This record gives sequence, C-alpha cells and structure tokens, in this order.
Amino acid sequence: MITKIRYDAFYGTPLDHLLRLWGIDTLVICGTVANICVHYTAASAALRWYDVVIPRDATSALDPFDLESSLRQTAFLFAGRVTTAAGLHA
Repeated sequence: MITKIRYDAFYGTPLDHLLRLWGIDTLVICGTVANICVHYTAASAALRWYDVVIPRDATSALDPFDLESSLRQTAFLFAGRVTTAAGLHA
C-alpha cells in the first residue's frame, strides 16, 4: 500500500520506482472523482510512458459530465483505453 499525498498517486511517492522494479507497463486506474485523482494519476502515468486503462464502471465522479470529460481526455490526450471491468479480461 502506498499513501498518496496529493491527487496524483505518483507525486512524492515511490510508485514509479516500484512499478519499474516489478516490470509493470500497463496501469488500470479506477476510483472516485474521475476528473481529479483518477485524471491526474492517469496523466502522470502516461507522461511516464505507462499504458493507461480506465474501466468506466469502476470510476465515478460528482457529476456525469465530469466523468465523461475525464474519460474523453484520457483517451484523447493520454492515448489511454477506456473500457469496462469485464473488458479488462479481453
């Protein structure tokens, strides 16, 4: 378990170091408030060349518009894949 200190799970944590140590190159990111914590963590992951996957049914936001906007940005800006939890197995 890694404790986040900011919205971005990479900021000020050993997350990137550990993922590289373990040979991880794809991250499935889900959680609450898609347009804040999920978004900033996905952006930070993409900037570090990780493949980003977000299951839309395992992610929420305070407003439906915010969720859709964040998912769209993930796909467009970060070249991430938006799927469903069931789609993770595909």
